[in-house]
Amino acid sequence: MRCNSNMSRFPALEISTSHGRPVSLALAAVFATVCCALLSAQILNLAEQDPIAYSRTTPTDAVTRLQQQLDSGAKTLSFDAERGYLPAVLNALHVPVASQGLVFSRTSLQVDRIAPWTPRAIYFNDDVYVGWVQDGPIMEVATVDPVLGAVFYTLAQERSDHPRFERQTHTCLQCHDSSSSTGGVPGFIMRSVVTDRYGYPLMADAGATTDTTPIEERWGAGT
Repeated sequence: MRCNSNMSRFPALEISTSHGRPVSLALAAVFATVCCALLSAQILNLAEQDPIAYSRTTPTDAVTRLQQQLDSGAKTLSFDAERGYLPAVLNALHVPVASQGLVFSRTSLQVDRIAPWTPRAIYFNDDVYVGWVQDGPIMEVATVDPVLGAVFYTLAQERSDHPRFERQTHTCLQCHDSSSSTGGVPGFIMRSVVTDRYGYPLMADAGATTDTTPIEERWGAGT
């Protein structure tokens, strides 16, 4: 039985019992499906292989440096009653408030809290992206690490004497590690979608916007 999942470079899988008799077709199909899934995951999960070793390597990005300063007491983050740690984080990571963009489509982690009347605010500089949702339990932060590329964090929006950025892998990489959108390694995604009046997507978009996307097709122009 062959693994029919574009794995032609792998040898055919011969399935038999210890007595040399073929197993049932149903069991063989299950076995082949599992093998294909494992082989696909191994091939596509490029970032987990050396020399990158994504989840096993400690970042050296802006958030890691800020967390080290917080842990040592060299810096503190003040908590705002209305916006939580947002103003302090923007200031500490040198992210300009003027970079703010508002997104009302329900297409990100805090989907249950995003709507046209409560849009998700996104702030950025050359190395850091900050996502903030009104009354959201977390703040989302993504950075550009010199070795790992895109790295993702959350910060609880609760007052604490020791605020901590939690690095996220599986939760964020369910969308941000895609063979079609990010080339099979963790990365950033920009898309344009058509939504209904509640912010729910009505149709699939034409794909991720990249540096190769024509200007006339960016920012929703292609939809």
